[in-house]
Amino acid sequence: MFRFLLRIILINLLIFSHSKSGFSQEKKNILYSIKIPDASIEDLFENITKKYGIHFTYKSELFNQIKSKDYNYQAQTMQSILRHSLGQEFKFNINKNQIVINKIEQNSPKLFLVKAVVTDAQSKSSLPGANISLKNTTIGTITNSEGEFALNIDEIYKSDSLQISFLGYKNKTIAIADITKISTNIALRPLSVSLQEILIRNNNPRSLIEICIKKLNDKIYPKAHNLDVYYREWTKKGINYSSYFESLANIYIPKHINNSLTEPRIRIKKARKIKNRFAKDTVQLKLRGGMHASISIDPTKNNSPFLNSNYLNFYDFRLRDLNYINDRLIYIIDFTHNKIIKDDILPNGTLYIDMEDLFLLRAEYWFDKIELKKIKDQLISKKTNRLKVNPKKAYYSIDYIKHNDYYFPKHIESELEFKIRKKRSLFSKNFISKFEMLISNIELTNIKKHKFSRSLKSKTILIDTDYNYTFWNGNNIIYPEKQILKAIENLNRNH
Repeated sequence: MFRFLLRIILINLLIFSHSKSGFSQEKKNILYSIKIPDASIEDLFENITKKYGIHFTYKSELFNQIKSKDYNYQAQTMQSILRHSLGQEFKFNINKNQIVINKIEQNSPKLFLVKAVVTDAQSKSSLPGANISLKNTTIGTITNSEGEFALNIDEIYKSDSLQISFLGYKNKTIAIADITKISTNIALRPLSVSLQEILIRNNNPRSLIEICIKKLNDKIYPKAHNLDVYYREWTKKGINYSSYFESLANIYIPKHINNSLTEPRIRIKKARKIKNRFAKDTVQLKLRGGMHASISIDPTKNNSPFLNSNYLNFYDFRLRDLNYINDRLIYIIDFTHNKIIKDDILPNGTLYIDMEDLFLLRAEYWFDKIELKKIKDQLISKKTNRLKVNPKKAYYSIDYIKHNDYYFPKHIESELEFKIRKKRSLFSKNFISKFEMLISNIELTNIKKHKFSRSLKSKTILIDTDYNYTFWNGNNIIYPEKQILKAIENLNRNH
């Protein structure tokens, strides 16, 4: 029987008690002893992690040119060990029990920053989630919930153009040279579908879904490839933010075979977290989420029932509307399950299907009250016995972008909401966890297959640090919203 399982790793939702262990100032003079014969530098770092609990973050390809050798350090500081083992080509930063290593770039590409806000040309309201791409490339970002974006671009593209698109609006192409001010506003014009278009199109939604299913294997890129991604997640207790996590990563996506979701390999480039260590709550609740979860919610690869021919009879489909994305007409089709199946989990949702290709440009899905009860144990991995936890919402969405006649994920988002009550307490508290992933670039050549042992694991530690936009060193992220920046400022005060 089919089970709609979310393949996931752990994130912490509530505030956990703060620990002072790690690379504190007074520990920097501690002496360490390491002896490993004929080992790679990655093996050296793994040995240090196992022996002393110090974690390392670096790009997977960083040490390709460093050969294995004998490492023998007796009673030396960590700074001394790193300087000797890394040489002069690398720099490192020690932050508590986390060490970030980067190569000293001799001829780094010159980047310039393009910032603007995307709005509706008529109402002047901002357009969150608009797609921003460097024309004829896979480089891009999206607007945040306030319609703002920031994109770092290599100077070689300075004479090129950006393309901006949004559901229900005409695409706009604008020369990068014309975006010169921080307050630049890019206005998109709404598009309406003509009556003639409505009359001549296929209006049988189920048949459209069936065609879409048949095209899945032809439209999903079949070979292994890499994705550059920016990932962020945050948790809220009531109206207050309790933690904020974000990272840059490169993801190796294995060869795609017949609607199967093979395990990706995630290599963290840079990461950090900010949390409120003064929260009074000491109970711990762990939710399932993270970058693996973001990838695994893709319905084109996880055998979702609404894209599975064997389950279509359990659904009612309704053609709600026609609209435009990327100046292409699309069908907007709602699906609702019409049966309750004991051993299966059936989400409801909406599909946005390209009229020409008959493939997904966007999918949204969620679970009603009955189905939420079924997936409760999949959403929660750990809780204390003193907590009563009821899921109230589980929402997922994914947008796709077309490249070389194939469709790739562009933006993935999820929101989980829970009502939590301590036993013997009369009052419940609402907790919200949200995660979001932006695919900022797609690499189909020079594929890097990250070693499994060096890929992201569920216990990967993110760096504890204050927020600074320049932390990302020119990498493309989702530009932080004002409310997020304010929340981070408050978290930093309690950090």
